[in-house]
Amino acid sequence: MNIAIVEDCAEDAKVLKDCIEKYAEKYNEVCVVNVYTDGVQFLTEYKSDADVVFMDIEMPYRDGLKVSVELRKTDPLVCIVFITNMRQYAIRGYEVEAFDFIVKPVTYDVFEFHFRRVVEKVRRNPKAEIFISTQGNKQRVSVRDIDYVEVVNHKVLFHLGDRVAEAWTTLYKVTEELEKYGFALCNACYLVNLSHVKGVKDDSVFIADTQLKISRPKRKEFMEKLILSMKNGD
Repeated sequence: MNIAIVEDCAEDAKVLKDCIEKYAEKYNEVCVVNVYTDGVQFLTEYKSDADVVFMDIEMPYRDGLKVSVELRKTDPLVCIVFITNMRQYAIRGYEVEAFDFIVKPVTYDVFEFHFRRVVEKVRRNPKAEIFISTQGNKQRVSVRDIDYVEVVNHKVLFHLGDRVAEAWTTLYKVTEELEKYGFALCNACYLVNLSHVKGVKDDSVFIADTQLKISRPKRKEFMEKLILSMKNGD
């Protein structure tokens, strides 16, 4: 994940960065962190390449709320987390669709609780993309465009709305890559995008106009992941 910290206090920025690095080591994440000392510098240098922005609210030149309003004009998808000394400021975060807020002073235990939710949010971000190897070339695919993946006669097919891409890979490898984006196996042949599920009835899951079989061995785990996905707002 690419993470930006916008914080005028060097000590507070260091605390945040240390928390991110501790989390990354504990959960085997890869995080690239860039620190900006004020909102003006951030807006000038930002390339719409961050997955998460930790935004201090009280800063010189331009406060974090105003900076976030400008940020949303160029990057409507980035996950914003406000860092603040005063809880009342956090309410205004809804104006810029902030995902969360953390009250200073930041401790690791509190940070870990909030950041775990952030990680899940980022993994389901529409900006997420993967590459699939098709006949003769590689194709970039947005994760949100994948309805489900299936195996037919040892071929892996990506169902992307009204089109299908045949990939040179295995369902095992695809599952490893897509599970973190909210996908789950409903049986040995189908990997389902949980955010695209329209309903479940008996032993079937419905995605758009397609009905897929849920196998008995996979049912418990699949339903647990689907319920968790719904709780996270997907």
